[in-house]
Amino acid sequence: MKNNITQILVVALLSIAVIIGGTSVTTPGQDGPGQDRTLEGTWTTSVIRRDCQTGEQVGNFQGVLTFARGGTLVGDSSAAGPATKSASYGVWRRTKGWNEYEFGFVFFLFNPDGTLFGRQVVRQSATLSEDGQSFTTTGTFQVYNAAGAPVGPARCATSTGTRFEL
Repeated sequence: MKNNITQILVVALLSIAVIIGGTSVTTPGQDGPGQDRTLEGTWTTSVIRRDCQTGEQVGNFQGVLTFARGGTLVGDSSAAGPATKSASYGVWRRTKGWNEYEFGFVFFLFNPDGTLFGRQVVRQSATLSEDGQSFTTTGTFQVYNAAGAPVGPARCATSTGTRFEL
């Protein structure tokens, strides 16, 4: 009887070890064996401000965006100094197929004396590359004053993103 219990315990422990040992562990948003390609994860970006009529480049800056599971995002950029702009907070979703997305975010803008100037709203359409390691975007951004009125016309931008990995 004692020998049978020992054999059952050994078989059970070996089965558990095989199950655990054969399981692949990946971090959400990072590609791995069998992992779905997704925008989830952290990306370094290169953004080009463009003239909406001509497409001509009128400025550029670097940024970082983190797309979280469930559709939220946070980001920041070198577009302005930290004293004149907050971090970015927004939402994202898949729109078509496995590689088409849209996202939008907002951040606060401050006057040099630290008072609130307003906010900027960014809306982008993104296409994820075949390997899931980069994306391209096109879209617009609009500045609003503290009262919520638009300041000038909406502007255009394009960007590229590269997945940030360890």
